[in-house]
Amino acid sequence: MKGSKYGGNKWGGKYLRAPDIYRTILEKGKGKLVRLGDIAEVRFGIKTGANEFFYLDEAKIQKWEIEKKFLKPVIKSPRECKRIFVDPTDLKFKIFMCHYEKKEIKGTVALKYIEWGESQGFQKRPSCAGRTRWWDLGERRVPPIISPSSVSELPRTFENRSVFADKRLYEWDRL
Repeated sequence: MKGSKYGGNKWGGKYLRAPDIYRTILEKGKGKLVRLGDIAEVRFGIKTGANEFFYLDEAKIQKWEIEKKFLKPVIKSPRECKRIFVDPTDLKFKIFMCHYEKKEIKGTVALKYIEWGESQGFQKRPSCAGRTRWWDLGERRVPPIISPSSVSELPRTFENRSVFADKRLYEWDRL
């Protein structure tokens, strides 16, 4: 297109150029902007390797009656949030979180659930097999900020006080 700033289809042409506003923001923000990595740790949410074992909806929770201390609220999609704050009552799933050896949870429903999981072969899946205890997702802090990891999701960021995030989301934690 003649006269257009972004005319032409050559490599390096209109498709790779940043809009002028990008340069304007960088110029006006000089000395005020910092890299996100300098002020926060950004990481993927939890990768279970066996969602059908680790994520329990209300029906599965009632069926198994797993002790509440092993079930934590988890957000799988930003569509679950109706507000800027993550509200655990809006979420469909709880995540099974057990950091104990089997002998330490003897006599619990959680142990029976782990044994059921083994009868289904979940411990053989690559992500699970790589853990010392296949059912232990590791100690994690609840992230204060959660955002989608996909550009196809709505570009929203959520304040969080009490839930864990699925691998489809980013967890932001202050440094």
